[in-house]
Amino acid sequence: MALTVAEAARQIISEWRGFQKEHGGSSTHDMLTFYMWLQKNRPDLLCFKCKGDRWQRVKGWLQNSDSR
Repeated sequence: MALTVAEAARQIISEWRGFQKEHGGSSTHDMLTFYMWLQKNRPDLLCFKCKGDRWQRVKGWLQNSDSR
């Protein structure tokens, strides 16, 4: 079942915060490592409608997650 974009963003940011606590860092490289972790361990969170590059969408959420 596909997630809404808003729900995917919320859940991915929540996972990101846990990932950061465990692994530290918030560089683009850290975000890419996290994205690859999602692909392997939580592909269900990447099931949302997306025009364009899914990685770029997720990276944008992660970059803006500090302000949430």
